[in-house]
Amino acid sequence: MSTVPANATTTTTTTTITKTTAVTSPGRCQNGGTWMDGKCLCPDGFQGEDCEEPICQNGGTWSNGVCQCTLNFQGDRCQLAKDVVEIKNGKGTAPSDDERHGGDDDQVDNRKFSEDLKNKSSDAYMDFEKTFQEQMRQIYGHIEGYQGVTIKTLRNGSIVVDYDVILVVPASSKVNETVKSISKDLVTAFHDYTDCDADCTGENCSLCFNANSTAVQKFGVQEVEGRLCDAFIQEEFRAYYTPLLTSAGVVCITRCDRRHGDALPCVHGSCSVASTGPQCQ
Repeated sequence: MSTVPANATTTTTTTTITKTTAVTSPGRCQNGGTWMDGKCLCPDGFQGEDCEEPICQNGGTWSNGVCQCTLNFQGDRCQLAKDVVEIKNGKGTAPSDDERHGGDDDQVDNRKFSEDLKNKSSDAYMDFEKTFQEQMRQIYGHIEGYQGVTIKTLRNGSIVVDYDVILVVPASSKVNETVKSISKDLVTAFHDYTDCDADCTGENCSLCFNANSTAVQKFGVQEVEGRLCDAFIQEEFRAYYTPLLTSAGVVCITRCDRRHGDALPCVHGSCSVASTGPQCQ
């Protein structure tokens, strides 16, 4: 039998474990969300812990309590495309300009026509074409929108060159007036050309043109390409847009725009463009 000494101290330690369980209310789910397995299951069109955040469409982002839409979309969830999309001339990667052609005839007095010049694969033709392109760049290079020339035919007398001048100018309903004005500038540029004197001599005289034989025979305007708007419109909406020339440039419109050839009349409400197309709301 053991005996506990009178001066010994006995210590007893008791540990208490408290378990806390967080209880959340299913009533916190917003916008028709359903409480299940401790979380909100959100309906289509909503997201977030409490289904409080609408899902923005077409690249929109949720910020400050609203959907911030990308450039060509609108609506509370960016679900609607804008009726009119403007194409900024000279900006962006899409072809916002149209190509224009003016037909010219020029006579080269210091060269003689040969049968080889009828063959576009011959050395004589290719050498002449290279020289002619370089000379035209010197004469026309300052002209608005000048891109180059395309030789159509060469014929005798000394050498008569029938060619197209290729221009790129802003597409608008006034483009015919613009091209007509540029055509006059083309003729003026020839009359001001001074590399060759009256005797077709001069240090830099490569091709000597007869200014009196230079004339713009005609000028034409290519139609605006039907799918011009595609580069500016999201793929699923492209079929609903068509280009329209205005005095300010090109705009892409839908049937919601009264300028459209087959505008959609909405007697009640307004027209909007959803992913299924223009519709009256």
